[in-house]
Amino acid sequence: MNNKIKLSFVFLLICLLILVGCKSKREGFDQSDETEDTLVELENSTPIRKIIYKVNADLTTNNLTESVTKIKDQLYDDEWLDSEVISENRASLVIRVKTERLDDFINSITQSYDVSNFNKTATDISLTYQDKSNLLLTYQTERERLLELYVDASLSDMILINNRFSEIDIEIGKLQGELNQFDSLVDYSEVRLNLYYSKDSDILPIGRRILNAFSDGLSSLVTFFDILIIVLATLVPWTIVIAPAVYGVYYFRKHDKKKKISTKDEKKL
Repeated sequence: MNNKIKLSFVFLLICLLILVGCKSKREGFDQSDETEDTLVELENSTPIRKIIYKVNADLTTNNLTESVTKIKDQLYDDEWLDSEVISENRASLVIRVKTERLDDFINSITQSYDVSNFNKTATDISLTYQDKSNLLLTYQTERERLLELYVDASLSDMILINNRFSEIDIEIGKLQGELNQFDSLVDYSEVRLNLYYSKDSDILPIGRRILNAFSDGLSSLVTFFDILIIVLATLVPWTIVIAPAVYGVYYFRKHDKKKKISTKDEKKL
């Protein structure tokens, strides 16, 4: 019972210190400062939009292995597969893709395969995220106040404060973990793809295949010119050195040949 009374006294003292601190700060500010602080608080109270996107799609292909490989090749280095299950006639992939390029990734998939089912969901967790952030800040503030009291606390009060430290640290760790998980789900969207094998499946309609063929051809042409420019740039230094030497050899050989012909003509005369 004595411990509970002491703990209540500590918490009451914390509240009094907070109130006194707030009052002294308000007395030191003029009206303009109070207005500015109010505006800042209103701005900070507006939650940053936190939206989790999930995509589910069923695709049909006539080559499971090749299709899975192509989809994996489209992932960036900081993107990954959460799970991968491949059987004889079906492949299930759970992919984490950066949200900022989710639409581009999905478009490349849907344009390359027959899509029999597709849905995209968006879940707004802004308010939940803000509530947990505020609660985390509350615990952190309480811990700072207890740390200030700990300096001049008696031995029994130190024990009570340490117990509260343990409780607060557990809650802070839990909230921080939840916020980190939210951040991961917001930054990286979940894409679930089910690929079904069908030997009669046309992976692409004729119009789309023609468009992709043209795009591939254009890409190949650009690559060819890139390689050509690199080769020419590599050969230029060699040309500067070798061309004069080749021309010199050619000139001296031609001059020597003319000289020999002239000598023969003189001998005949």
